[in-house]
Amino acid sequence: MPEPEELEEEELPGSFVEELTWLRDLRPDERERVARHFRILELATTQRIDLPGTEPPRMGVVVQGSVTMKRAELPGLPAVEIRLGAGDHWGELAVFAEIPSGMEIAAREPAIVALEPRSLGQFDIRNG
Repeated sequence: MPEPEELEEEELPGSFVEELTWLRDLRPDERERVARHFRILELATTQRIDLPGTEPPRMGVVVQGSVTMKRAELPGLPAVEIRLGAGDHWGELAVFAEIPSGMEIAAREPAIVALEPRSLGQFDIRNG
């Protein structure tokens, strides 16, 4: 299956950053700065994104559609499989704690996800 198509933020139906409750206290210009650091990917039904546990942790947001997030068992943590819909997000705790956690994101229907390509824990929101 081909790689997911990358979209520009202007092509999105609304701002996904506003769905992240822990960013709601930011000013609109600060939220826009955060949004620019995400990759926006369009997934066809059953198309997957593999995020190996050897890479830095990543977080994501389901912008449209629904996906299944699977994470293999980790030391001290059970395997997880969760269905996520528009507005749901994953991985924020792993990003801020810098805990690698490999996972697979699979589209249950056509979906758009916003994937954080580098650790937001190292990103100064106020200074971009």
